[in-house]
Amino acid sequence: MPPTMKQEMMRLTDGGLAELWGLTESVATLISPSEMIDRPNSVGRPCPGMDIKLIDHEGHDVTFKGEGEIVGRSTNLMNGYWNRPDTNTEILWESKEGIRYIRTGDVGEFDDDGYLYIRGRIKDMLISGGLNVFPADIEAILIENSDVHDACVIGVPHEKWGETPVAFVTPNERCSVDPINLADWLNTRVANHQRVSKIVVWESDFPRNTLGKVLKHELKKKWSEIQSRDES
Repeated sequence: MPPTMKQEMMRLTDGGLAELWGLTESVATLISPSEMIDRPNSVGRPCPGMDIKLIDHEGHDVTFKGEGEIVGRSTNLMNGYWNRPDTNTEILWESKEGIRYIRTGDVGEFDDDGYLYIRGRIKDMLISGGLNVFPADIEAILIENSDVHDACVIGVPHEKWGETPVAFVTPNERCSVDPINLADWLNTRVANHQRVSKIVVWESDFPRNTLGKVLKHELKKKWSEIQSRDES
C-alpha cells in the first residue's frame, strides 16, 4: 500500500489501520498502526509461526544483507498447486538445512529490526543501464502529485540503456495532467536510472484482472500502438 494511501487510511480510521501482506500459499507479515508511524514504507514483521528469508538470483541466502527475493514457510504451508507439478518445482527453494520454502516472486529487504520492505515484483523489474529499476518505487512518487490519481510504470526497450521506464497515469477528478511537466517534476525526485522517458495520460481506470491488479501487458500493448503511430 503506497505511503500516501496509508496516511489517508490512518486519518479516516483515526489510527485504526493495520496492514497485512502475504500469500495464501505460505506466509504473511503484519504491521500495527503504532509501528506505521515510524515505518510507513514497511509491511511489518512475519506473523507468529512464519519464517521469511531473502535469496539472490543464484539461490543464496541474503537475509539482512540487502535486497532479495522473498521466500517463506509456515505451519500452514501449502503442499502444492493442483495438477501443476512443473509450477510446484519452480516455486520451491530449500535452505542449506534442507528446509522447504516457497518463492513469492516479490523482492524485499529487511531493516536491522526485522521489518520487511517490499521493493516490487521480479517480473516487473527492468534493467536500465545495468541497474535494477522497480516500477513500484517510481509509482509511489508519482501518486504523491496532487494531480495524479493512479500510476503504473512499465519497462520498454531502449537503444542505449537496454530498457527505460515509461509511466501511465490517471488524473484526479477535475485535474488536467501535462505529461511533459509531470515528467520534469518526477525526474527531479528519482535517481538518474529511474527517470522516465515518457508519461502517457490514461483517462479511464487501468485494465485490471478480477483481483484488481493492473494488467501491465495491456499497457505494454498500448505503448507499442503509440510507438507504431508515432513512427508512421
